[in-house]
Amino acid sequence: MRKEINIPGFSNRVKLAETAVATRQLATMVDSGLSVVRALGLLSTQTQNKELARVLGEVLQEVERGLVAVDPRWPSSPKIFNPLFVTMVQAGEAGGNLDSVLLDLSSTMEKQAALNRKIRSAMTYRRWCCR
Repeated sequence: MRKEINIPGFSNRVKLAETAVATRQLATMVDSGLSVVRALGLLSTQTQNKELARVLGEVLQEVERGLVAVDPRWPSSPKIFNPLFVTMVQAGEAGGNLDSVLLDLSSTMEKQAALNRKIRSAMTYRRWCCR
């Protein structure tokens, strides 16, 4: 029997790499011709991270109501979507090139996640080797 342990501050985290993967998947679905509503619906049900799935569900509800896909006023938004992400998605929606904007954002997030891993690794190495 498996039980979930919820640690405040850790159980509802969404890692940058997870957001990057979801963004790339959304871009691929939109590029292949799926509507944003259908793509968000699929993504929110298939995402393993419960917090990310919840936020994607919120985004889906807002899009179905006719609002922009990413709104910086959402309470969960700043934790997952930084201001650059929000602005770029809004520009992509307005310009009709949301798929290419999402691909660019996912590439940027993947590079940032890789850099973060390298920095953490270097800091850990320095901590243990150079006491």
